[in-house]
Amino acid sequence: MPDWSYQTLFKPLLFLMPPERARSFTLTAIGTLAKLPGGPAMIELMGHMQPPAELAKSVGDLTFPTPVGLGAGLDPAGKALDALSRFGFGYIELGPVTLEPLSYPGLTLRETMDVSLTYSAPLENPGVAALEECLRRSPAVAIPLGARLGFRPGAALGEATAEREQLISRLQPYCSFFSLDYRAHQGEQPWSDAQWQEHLSRLRLTTKRPILLVLPPGLAKEEWLSLLSIARTAGLDGIMVAGGVKKAPTDAKASQALLYQTGKPSREAALQSVRWTRQSWPDCLLIGSGGIIEPADALAFLEAGADFVQLHSGLVYAGPGLPKRVNEAIWQTRAAHQAVGTTGVNDCKKQAAASVTADSAAKQDRAARGFPAWVWGLLLGIGMIVGGALAWLVAVSTVILPYDEHFLQMTAEQLSQISPQLLSFMSHDRICLAGTMISIGIIYAQLSLHGLQSGIHWTRAVLLASGAVGFSSFFLFIGYGYFDYLHAVLALLLLPPVSIGLAHTSEQTPACASSRAAQRPRMENGTVGTAFVCGHWVCFNRSRAGYFLDRDHRRLCPFRSRLPLRIGRDAARF
Repeated sequence: MPDWSYQTLFKPLLFLMPPERARSFTLTAIGTLAKLPGGPAMIELMGHMQPPAELAKSVGDLTFPTPVGLGAGLDPAGKALDALSRFGFGYIELGPVTLEPLSYPGLTLRETMDVSLTYSAPLENPGVAALEECLRRSPAVAIPLGARLGFRPGAALGEATAEREQLISRLQPYCSFFSLDYRAHQGEQPWSDAQWQEHLSRLRLTTKRPILLVLPPGLAKEEWLSLLSIARTAGLDGIMVAGGVKKAPTDAKASQALLYQTGKPSREAALQSVRWTRQSWPDCLLIGSGGIIEPADALAFLEAGADFVQLHSGLVYAGPGLPKRVNEAIWQTRAAHQAVGTTGVNDCKKQAAASVTADSAAKQDRAARGFPAWVWGLLLGIGMIVGGALAWLVAVSTVILPYDEHFLQMTAEQLSQISPQLLSFMSHDRICLAGTMISIGIIYAQLSLHGLQSGIHWTRAVLLASGAVGFSSFFLFIGYGYFDYLHAVLALLLLPPVSIGLAHTSEQTPACASSRAAQRPRMENGTVGTAFVCGHWVCFNRSRAGYFLDRDHRRLCPFRSRLPLRIGRDAARF
């Protein structure tokens, strides 16, 4: 669902439910949609979330479509894996997962004033067997998957190590990397540095896939740096900053639970942890998360030294369009840094240069073929405006053309004899048609100037959908046994610009406004657009039914049966 509909419609309704029920309802709904015929296409149509190719990032043999991932915990059972993989993420971290199901009556609190989620540890999960079954049923997931590995609460060092080894062995056919939650042992007797060293070293020998240690923000600097040293010595590939900050219990129900708070309250601690990690371990793979609610938050983590950013609570508060908006912000920031010759994130300069080089080559290729794509779109808009003006001139002058008289087998004077208002009635329809064409032409021109010219994906999709419906309306004439030569000429003149423009458009994704103030205008525009579609659909169906009401039809049919069809054809073109 687009952000405007989530913020204004769905989020208020979902926030009336308890957090667990709202999550289950949402995941079930989008998971079911993704499995229906045409469901994936519907998700793409509503969201246009595919990240631009320039954001792709490689780590060893792995290629991630974008440095924006989805963190563990939001969908531990994998109910909506197919759907979430189409939200514009570069990877999805599954879990947390254990060998056997964990069904502790955990606590989840949604604190809207703090823009946060508070939950108790350990998180419940259905066990590795259920996750394996889910992965077997989701072969269409095209992005890398990771798994956050836990172990049975209270397990001794050897038992915990053996459990994680089994998890790696069973999930390795499906997962591209693994993460080890440091908090899995908390609440029990803490492990010593030597025990952690032994644990991580044994797991490193289990797989050649990347392994990261997941550390919660809020740890003291000395403890943090000590754990970094242990992970580095054990041969791990990097660090994931995730899990939220510890929170003191607020009531008797939560007094015995370990509570962690993710969202805005954890952001500063997470950013500081990212900086410590990058300074202490410059070449590690570093994933940052914690309070990423808006694209600017993600950029702050990249500036602090993170290679990837990971979303969690932000998806709940900002909506499913957040990964797309973060991708757009990263894309634009890289382009801006390249323009001024500076970099603000790791590898930004190299990747931005590659992006600009590719874009330059594409522009040169388009220039060699002739006009840029957006010029063809602009010509289409101008052509629609000119066509609308011609239709308006006909409507205010002759009203009907010679081929109209031939089809009706009646002259304008004969039509006036049927009813003095009949020509005015037909003029009204043609003026409405002219106004529709002119307004659509203006929209096409603006989309080309400010959308296609910048390579914005959704503008191409709008032009493609609108053009497909508009040009196909030409074939409505066949159903009425009527051929409009003026419409045919205009269609033949306008079809090449739209075809060439859409075929040669280079799709990029510059950043868009992400403020919450922009959500209501988007909702209003969406509502107006839906109303127009419904209104035009009513006109189309009325035209197929004869256009006139029964009493009008009885009055007109005795004169010429083709007259209602001729007038209905104009209505069908709306």
